[in-house]
Amino acid sequence: MPSHFRGHCLDCGHEWDGLRWRIACGPVDFQKPETYRGYFCPRCFVDLYVARQLSRSSWLRWVSENASEITRSPLLFSACELGVRVDLQALGVISRSPLLFEACERVSTILAGVRSRYVPVRIDIGTMACPDCGDQMRIACLETNLLACPKCESQSARLIGEHHAEIVLVDYFPLNDGEVRRVILHLKELAEHPEDHHPNKMLALPTSECRGPLWDWELDGSID
Repeated sequence: MPSHFRGHCLDCGHEWDGLRWRIACGPVDFQKPETYRGYFCPRCFVDLYVARQLSRSSWLRWVSENASEITRSPLLFSACELGVRVDLQALGVISRSPLLFEACERVSTILAGVRSRYVPVRIDIGTMACPDCGDQMRIACLETNLLACPKCESQSARLIGEHHAEIVLVDYFPLNDGEVRRVILHLKELAEHPEDHHPNKMLALPTSECRGPLWDWELDGSID
């Protein structure tokens, strides 16, 4: 989820307001830091949190629910007379974030090495580069490390204040359903054990009793 912060550079004294993004890869419990690994980019102010242990079953369910803001529940945006109001954290989804998509590909590849869908697997995606600036992301979080000052560019700035971003009015365009389906299927196929690979399986289209536009009946246990 995004938040507004105020930074202060210890070298040049510059203070500025910025937007910090927190992106979760997998079902992350932020109340239990020992259950996830944190990466951060001190230049772009982005945190990536990756679950340390996952089963393929829980992973694929999380992917199907977080591929798009439409597949999440509850929906974090609403219409009004002026347009669409969006809670910015709703946009931190797989299909909109190159960083999250790459992390998800790595997790799926790790899970493909285990035959069981239900056995928890240790997850270590290695090092990550920030797709926006190209710098290597650090294994830590913004609270415990110095930031890059946007004025003098030295990595000697600290957070001195932070508050959650508000719901904002935006020119919103929903993601294409076909593209979201491709993202889900791609990650699902990457996570399959080679002996269980079924390339011809497709996501079920919605019916009159559907639970969402991209519901995967197999992940829900509704089909064999």
